[in-house]
Amino acid sequence: VLFRSPFLAAGGYDARFFIGGEEEALALRLASQGWLMVYAPELVVHHHPSPMRDTRGRRSLLARNAVWTAWLYLPTPMAMLATARAVPALARHLDFAGWLELAQGMQWVMRERRVVDDRVVAALRLTRRQH
Repeated sequence: VLFRSPFLAAGGYDARFFIGGEEEALALRLASQGWLMVYAPELVVHHHPSPMRDTRGRRSLLARNAVWTAWLYLPTPMAMLATARAVPALARHLDFAGWLELAQGMQWVMRERRVVDDRVVAALRLTRRQH
């Protein structure tokens, strides 16, 4: 359950991400503000994506947004690792315009970069098994 006031206080979804992975950036901002996220096995969620979905476009957005999110919020070593992990998807799914958009977006990403605090980084390392 996501309450409206924390969602708004954390800035909601950033329209620059469009769709695909935008919830990770929001989750990092919420965690930085002290909100907890928990696994709720009793919760069942059904997602019914459009059958007319642009799979390649969606995957390119996911890869681009993973890089943007990493550099917006993660310490440099973690951001570098996330970028390296995204490279195969970037290479497969981004066309020239996508690479240009990724690079141009890095300007605002670096300008707005706010690394999450050590508490959030520690939680990420536990969930991602990074050391």
